This record gives sequence, structure tokens and C-alpha cells, in this order.
Amino acid sequence: MYLGRTAVLVDDDSRPPAAADADDYILVDIVTTSSTSGLGLPSCASMWSKTLVDLAFSLDGGRICWVDLLQGILFCDHILAPEGPELGFVPLPAGYCIDFVAFVGWEVISCPPNEVMLRTWVLSPDFKEWKEDSRALSVGEMWASESFNQMGLPHVLPVSPVLSLSEDGVMYTVLNDIKQVPAQVDEFGIVVVDDQLVPIANYMIRFDILQNKVLSSTKISQHGDLRWLTLTLFATDFTAYLQDHQT
Repeated sequence: MYLGRTAVLVDDDSRPPAAADADDYILVDIVTTSSTSGLGLPSCASMWSKTLVDLAFSLDGGRICWVDLLQGILFCDHILAPEGPELGFVPLPAGYCIDFVAFVGWEVISCPPNEVMLRTWVLSPDFKEWKEDSRALSVGEMWASESFNQMGLPHVLPVSPVLSLSEDGVMYTVLNDIKQVPAQVDEFGIVVVDDQLVPIANYMIRFDILQNKVLSSTKISQHGDLRWLTLTLFATDFTAYLQDHQT
């Protein structure tokens, strides 16, 4: 069931312990109105608009969150409290910026792989224009770097670039080492076996764009897998805590 971007199903944790196994849920949505009655927004969320909500979700304990990727998180606690729910707002850090990275030219058939360009942009503070953030780097330059060749990485077109959330100027990207086996034909010129792609290996590299340097490389599949051809890689800091527990 699609609830839209602003509606959330919340587990009703206010029911008595005897009914703890009951499937009681509350449907919660945020409604903006020009009326002065009702629950007001926190002062730091005065520019909030329901139309700008990118994501809504609930947490254990009944907290509800509405996320605007350009402003911050509006949250609601104690939805069924007699005195009414409580709203709070967590703004984005001051001085933050939004960056974008892409390989430009890979979709052009006439563009050789070594001439595909790695480019990065940063969004202006007023969110009105993108500006290039660093010098464009060709894939050929990446292949020619000392670090790339010292690690024995395949000279293939990188895919799924994402910028690091913790290191400025660093991106992660995937290298798919794949062999193309040509089609087989019989003596009459009839194709008996279609051409096919045979995966050899897949690598994830951590790459410093400004220095044109591979900082680390990880083989992400033991025998090669075609699923890494799909552009589904995204950045997350879910496992950032692991860095504090390394020995």
C-alpha cells in the first residue's frame, strides 16, 4: 500500500501490556494550514513545507520523522499524549554543501573509454547553480596513474561513482573486469551460441580525485558477478562506527 511521501504507519506503543501482541497501528500525516490553531512548527523550521518532504519514517518508541534533504529533519514525539504531540527540528549543519560526481561521455558510443571524463560539481549555497568543484580527470589518466597500475587493476570503465561522506575529494567506484565471448556460428553461418559476457572479477576502489590516486582496492566478488554492472551503489555512513573499533 502506497502512503505517499508524508504519511507514516506508527506502532501504537501506548496500549496496555495485556494487549502487547495486538496489531494496533496509527496512520500519521503532516498537514500544513494557514490556520493559527493547532500545533505550530518550531521557529527554526519556519520555512518547512509539506511539498518539500523527501522521506517519512518512524522509529522505535513512536518518533516520526519527515526529511527535507535541503533543510533537515522535522520530528514528532508523543503522538497520543493528552497534552498533544511534540514537534522538534534538526537543521542541516551550517555551511554544508551538496556535491555531485559523474563520468561524462560513457553513454556516447563514439567516445573511447579512456576519454570519458570524471567531473564533480558543488551546489551553490542559494541552490541556484552547480559549479565544477575540481579539474576534470579522464579515465585514461586514472589508468595511467602509478597507484592504479601498482595494484594491478583492470583498465576498464569505472561505474557507480559515489562521493565519500567522510573524506573530501574522495570517491568510491566499481571496476568490472569482464570478457566478451563472441558468438559461435556453424558452417552455414547460423548462430548456434549467442555472444555472452563472462565476469572475471569486480573491484571497489577508493579514489582521491585531486591527487589522481587509488587509496585502496577491494575485490568485492570471489569469481566475478554481472550484477555489479547495474548502477545501484549509494553512499551511506551506516557502518562508520566500525572505524572507531578497528584495532
